[in-house]
Amino acid sequence: MEQKMLAVQDLNQTVEDQNSDLQIHFTEAHGNINRLSAEVQSVQSSEKVKVADSLQIQKNSSGQAESKH
Repeated sequence: MEQKMLAVQDLNQTVEDQNSDLQIHFTEAHGNINRLSAEVQSVQSSEKVKVADSLQIQKNSSGQAESKH
């Protein structure tokens, strides 16, 4: 009976250790997701600026070409 109790305690400790490891990994994954999300938003913002600048340049070029005619 005592051996069974020790086996159950060992199993319980193993489960607690694995739970702790999972919590650590989930916390790390959450931090990574937050960093990646911020990076994606930054890239999207810079791409929007580039597109807007490109459209403005095209508009200006088109306006200059029309004024030359």
